[in-house]
Amino acid sequence: MGGFFLFLDGVGLGDDDPEVNPFAANHLPNTKNLLAGRRLILDDAGYSDNNMVFNAIDANLGVQGIPQSASGQAAILTGKNAPLITGQHYGPKPNQPLRELIQQGTLISELVEAGKQVQFLNAYPDPYFENINSGKRLHGTFPYAISLADIRLNGTRDLIEGRGVSADFTGKGWHEHLNLKEVPILTPEQAGRNIHKMQQQADLTILDYWPSDIAGHHQSKDEAAGLLHNLDGMLEGLMEDFDPKEDWLLITSDHGNIESLTTRRHTSNPVPLIYFGPAAFNKTFTLINDLTGIKQAILTILS
Repeated sequence: MGGFFLFLDGVGLGDDDPEVNPFAANHLPNTKNLLAGRRLILDDAGYSDNNMVFNAIDANLGVQGIPQSASGQAAILTGKNAPLITGQHYGPKPNQPLRELIQQGTLISELVEAGKQVQFLNAYPDPYFENINSGKRLHGTFPYAISLADIRLNGTRDLIEGRGVSADFTGKGWHEHLNLKEVPILTPEQAGRNIHKMQQQADLTILDYWPSDIAGHHQSKDEAAGLLHNLDGMLEGLMEDFDPKEDWLLITSDHGNIESLTTRRHTSNPVPLIYFGPAAFNKTFTLINDLTGIKQAILTILS
């Protein structure tokens, strides 16, 4: 049974207000189909059926201030209240206290130690690795945890040969911003089909989808709409041959942002927790209240 953990950076559950919430303003048929006719808004959360759970969970974790990426993602991967332990919400990249917490063990390292196969689909261009190696740049939480577990990060050649996924699903960004014409351009639907095929090759497949947070910071309705339609198209391809008796999908986030274009800052809104897969694990996910419960839920499935 192969699982796909789709992490959406900066996606909270907001109001049913199309003026400020792109999830209320845009028709996203595949997202709605996944959610049994519901939309990715707060009023529609709190639902479970045979193969799906859609809940709102807390990203604030009892710590004052606005949730941030590094501490929220650390809470997801370690199962510990990272903001409380380190004394603050922090991001976007993990600082030394968060790195030390991540070094103590994560979902990824525990799975690898247990003999499970974990793959991380994000592909990074050569300058990314050059900047990491020179100390000019720090890893984000997900690639840092992946690297600590001795899992190789995908590069340009992996993307060209179909072993990695571009941040925009399509590869167009690699053409337009990096001038890498060798990278194939895909439709979001094709990317979704490829992801589902790759999902079959590991116990857990992870994708860190960070453009959603960038779009929220830009406060652009058009940018947000284009991004959400790409995401919706990817879900169409992903779900074409998805068998919820064998496959499972988990979607969550670290904090709110894109669901309220009234501000460039993150929000304190709850974030979605979506599970689609074997019904035997529905209760495992309905019991999750905040980010710290996600790690154990995934370990439960994979045990």
